[in-house]
This record gives sequence, structure tokens and C-alpha cells, in this order.
Amino acid sequence: MKNRVWKIMGVILVIAIFAGGWYWDVRAANTFASESPAQEVSATGSASNESLEEVEVSTAEASQKDIAQEEASVEASAEASIEASVEEADEKGNETGLREMLFSDYKSDNEKLLDMFINNEVTAVNPMHTESKPFYISDICQDPNDYFSYHYILGRADLDNDGENELLMGGPYGGYYFDARDGQVFVMAEGEGSASALDYCYYEGRAYILHTDTSHQGRLIYCFNSYDENGNITESFKLEAFSETDTYDDENATFYFKDEEITACKFEEIKNEIRKRDYEGEYTDTEVGDPNLCIARNGRDYIVQIGIFRLTSITDGLGTLTDEGIEFTATDAAGNPISGIITFEDHNATVTFTDSTWSGIENGDSFTYEYYSYKPQFEKLSKMFRDSYSVVINDVGDNKVRVIKSVREATGLGLKEAKELVEAAPSEVTQYSSLIEAQKLRDELETLGANVTIR
Repeated sequence: MKNRVWKIMGVILVIAIFAGGWYWDVRAANTFASESPAQEVSATGSASNESLEEVEVSTAEASQKDIAQEEASVEASAEASIEASVEEADEKGNETGLREMLFSDYKSDNEKLLDMFINNEVTAVNPMHTESKPFYISDICQDPNDYFSYHYILGRADLDNDGENELLMGGPYGGYYFDARDGQVFVMAEGEGSASALDYCYYEGRAYILHTDTSHQGRLIYCFNSYDENGNITESFKLEAFSETDTYDDENATFYFKDEEITACKFEEIKNEIRKRDYEGEYTDTEVGDPNLCIARNGRDYIVQIGIFRLTSITDGLGTLTDEGIEFTATDAAGNPISGIITFEDHNATVTFTDSTWSGIENGDSFTYEYYSYKPQFEKLSKMFRDSYSVVINDVGDNKVRVIKSVREATGLGLKEAKELVEAAPSEVTQYSSLIEAQKLRDELETLGANVTIR
């Protein structure tokens, strides 16, 4: 037995010696091969500078390729490790959404976090219900035929006066308002029934979340709450009217604002003020009395729908607020771009077309609508969103190099093509099917000093 063991060990030793000698021979040959061209060039001096450059470029490219392959391998390994951790956590029944680990790089950007919630990538929590669990947007009832369904996004607005937009989701009794901070999406406010329906307004330069009770006989109540960036209520007051006859005038009702009695006229004045909401709402065609102008806010932009009696409907308007009014672009009945401005005076909105190639509307044509309701009909607005949004650079500004870099990242163009596109401004950079994505690129380019519009 011992002799057999010694024989086996001897064979292994011989193989090891042979393999080691072969390894060092190959390594020496490779070293000699890699060094000999350089030595030959150095000795003879016959290689041209161009040849040397080709060797250096080839070596650099090979090195960069090796580095890229190594980085890709490390990244793939890291992603696989994270995915394995997530799957393991899911198997254990972890309901806090550990899949959010994959998106931790975005958690410093609250707007992106809200986007990810919309895309069902992260969860939200409801601090008003301590026993509730984190939930994805897909966990919320989204049946359009169900009254108690949260099936549409109303838009975004800065509801806590911190300079960042919150997410408005329509649903029963006003729906949900969501905020994002500290890497988490929160329910900021929710409709709590017909005696506490959710809404919001702007009053004296600040945003307030409203809970309203206006559907019960004998009372009209508006509860104002102002929030800070941490979700804390910093101010709270009410606008109220009480009547035994359901007639709201000085003779038959009493009115209060911030616990002080006021007149019916003052009550209507305050109520109309909080309903303006930066021109949002429905406006009726003065000829037929139907709501034929709808304006809804979406972050910095306004969604606009215009109906012109016996002429046409413009259903995909997109505008921005300027000192003069809301300037918008849209598509006319012939499928061509059309633009104009909406100006406001008292309770009227006037639409004036400034750039039209359609025979049915000439430049300078205007149409006036009367204020009807502070809430646009969102079932109509849902049909208004375009299939695509074009991001157009009007002027590059002073940071052309950085703008070109940003355009390359957004489009995947080469340096030459991106440079030509930017220098040809005004020019269309790219198109998105999502307004949110178009807004992001516009905002990024504007921070670099470019003048950009969405069409």
C-alpha cells in the first residue's frame, strides 16, 4: 500500500515539474514577443512615427477593451448579487419592497422617486393609518368602472411650499396626495368621505390642502391646512357658512373665516379666490354654454383642451405660464402645429391664435370663454395627452459643450451628429411618449443655460 502511494505521488511530482516548465517557457516567449518589436524599432530606427502611433493606439484600445470587459463583469456580478438578495427577501415574505434596493441611487431625487412609484417600482406608506403596510401603486384599486377606484393621475403641484411637486392621484372623495422625502413615498393627505373631501388651493401666495364639506344641507365648510417640507401642519383655519334654509345670504345664513364672522359677500370673495388655482378649471363657450375650454396643471406645464363651436376641437394643447398668459402649442385639424395664448380677465379666458396654417383659423382669431368650474373634467383630459412630446432647443446658451454632452446622453447620437443638431438650433432634440420624460430633459438642458420648449 505504501509503495503504491509513493508511486502516485511521484507521478504527480513529475507532472507538476513538466507543467511548471511549460508555463515559464510560454511566459518567456510571450514576454520576448512583446518586447522584441520595440527593441527592433529602437535598434534599427526604421519604424516610422506612424507605426509607433498605431502600436500605441492598438495597445490602448486593447487595454480599454479589457477594462470595459472587467467593469461589465463586475457590474453584472453586482446586479446578480442584488437580485439574489431581493429574491431571497421576497421568498421570506418581506413586504417592505426590498426591490427598492435596486433603485437606491435615485432616492435623493424626490421627483424621480414619485416617478418610480407611478411605475410600480417602489412602495408608499400611509402614516395616517399606523396599521397599514407599505403598498405599490398596483395594490390600489384601479378599475375605471368602480367609484372607489384610484385610476388616474391628476398631475403634480407643490402642496407644501418647498419648491418640489407632490403627486395628485384622483379617486373617491378627492383621492390621494403623495409626497416623497428621505427616500420614501408617503400619503400626504387623502379624501376621508363626503364630509371631508380632498382638494387644494392657493391663497395669499401659499398652497393649502383643503378638506371640504359642501354636499350636506345647511353647511359649507372648507378646512385649510398648510404643510412644511417634513409633512407637518404649520397653519390651520376654516371658511364656513351655516344656514337652516339652505339659502346662503346675509339674511338666512351666518358666515365665518378664521373663526371671525364675515358677510356673505366676503365669503363669496374668499371662496372664488381659493377656486382660481392658477387658471385651472373649465370655461364655457359663451355661445352654447358648454364647457369647451379645459385647463389642468401638470408641474410647470398646463394641459389645454379647446373646443370651438361648429369649427374644431383641439385636444392635445401643452402650455407654459408667462407674464402675458398661458402660451400653448397643439395640433390643428389638418395635423399641423398650431399655437396661441390664453389670457385672463375677471372670470373670462380668451384664446388667441398666433401661429396657424390651417384654413379654418387665421392668425389673430380669438375666442372668449366664461369661468365655469375650478375642476376640469379629467375624464375629458385623459383623452388629451399626446402620443409624443418633442423637446426643442431654441437657443444653446453659453454652455454649448455641456449641452452637446447632455444631448448625446439623451439621444445616443455620436459627437459629430449631436454637435450638428445643437448648432442647428432651433432644432428638435428627440421625442418622448411620456410628458414626464420630456420635462426632465427640458429641465436638464435649461439648467445648462439653453432655451428649450416642449411641443
